[in-house]
Amino acid sequence: MDPVTISFYAVVCGSLAILSPRIPTAVLRLVVGIAAGVAGASLLPFIRASLGI
Repeated sequence: MDPVTISFYAVVCGSLAILSPRIPTAVLRLVVGIAAGVAGASLLPFIRASLGI
């Protein structure tokens, strides 16, 4: 994995970790985690293209 990908997913996972104590149930945390993963995987190519990486 290249540094851009690692950094991007570190930000996504870090943001999710900050939010997780506020989410009351494990099922809802799982849904948020899945949504964050899908959003991250979907947005990364566009971010890389816009930065010219």
